[in-house]
Amino acid sequence: MRVLFSKTVAMLLILLIFVGWAETVSSQEAPEPTPEMPSLIVGDPCTPPCWLGMRAGETTAEEAFQILSANADLFWNEFVEVGRTDDDLPVVHSNLNLQPLLDEGGIHFYWRNVSFGGRTSIGSFLSFRDGVMSAMQIKPNVSVTLADALQQLKQPDVIRVGGSVYDNIMTLYYRKQGLILELLADNQTCEIRDMLDAFQVEHVYYLTPTTYQEEARDRLTYTYYLPDEVMQRWIAGEVDASCSEAIELLHD
Repeated sequence: MRVLFSKTVAMLLILLIFVGWAETVSSQEAPEPTPEMPSLIVGDPCTPPCWLGMRAGETTAEEAFQILSANADLFWNEFVEVGRTDDDLPVVHSNLNLQPLLDEGGIHFYWRNVSFGGRTSIGSFLSFRDGVMSAMQIKPNVSVTLADALQQLKQPDVIRVGGSVYDNIMTLYYRKQGLILELLADNQTCEIRDMLDAFQVEHVYYLTPTTYQEEARDRLTYTYYLPDEVMQRWIAGEVDASCSEAIELLHD
């Protein structure tokens, strides 16, 4: 009886060790789930890295064609003459031409109804490589400030800032979602103490791991790394300077 009991105990111990090992291996091999975040695009049912049912690295050109066709009332990219007035002037309607998507591996378009113009006239763009979406550059259809972005998407992995002739530039990087936000502010009027409202999201980039690295690398040439402690001082209003002056100090 004692021998049988000892064998039973030994088997139970071996079983528990095996189960613990299996759970450890399973937890190590299981991919870390990507945290969901709300979309910054009003009316978008998807959560990043998805936009309008499309995902960089997954959606084919044909699938994008079908999705945009089903939502053609939201976008346009050309004007088409549909008639003439009594004074023989052209009557034009905005139209969404999707043929470039299949012929050229990319398509440029604008929102039909939008309350945000942004700092540039560049609209949204979808690009493809070998028939699969490689990047989505989406312009918000409403104004989204830096304060809105931080409130909804939380703290990014990296923040970089820079400047151009007319604009101050800020980029927020969310690596797990393959997301880069490009924000602009007028470099003539932007003050650091007002930065949360002055900087507005110009484009949201939805990217594959490869295009994420490419976009991040391209921005290294004209932006500087913004340490979190400096960002917190800026947000707290502890720096009395224009955005351009504060950004230039990072370079020095």
